[in-house]
Amino acid sequence: MYDIEMIEGNKLIDDIKRDAAAINAKKQQAEKDLLNQTARYNDIKSLREIDRREIDLLQLQIAENEAVRKDLFENIFDFYYHSKSHYFVVE
Repeated sequence: MYDIEMIEGNKLIDDIKRDAAAINAKKQQAEKDLLNQTARYNDIKSLREIDRREIDLLQLQIAENEAVRKDLFENIFDFYYHSKSHYFVVE
């Protein structure tokens, strides 16, 4: 009887060791995945910051272009208005 209990006990120990090895392998894979995802997150975060700076610069450029367009339109309007008024001057 003692031999049967030893065999069952050794089998149980082997099963537990196999399960522990599988769990350890999964843990190592999970840690590796975590490192990869952390690196990917940091890369994306850096790229997002670069994009944000580019968007800010483009918005500034759009605002400057709008100001130049407005000044140009006003100058053209003033020129056209003043040149038209000269045609109606009777001397």
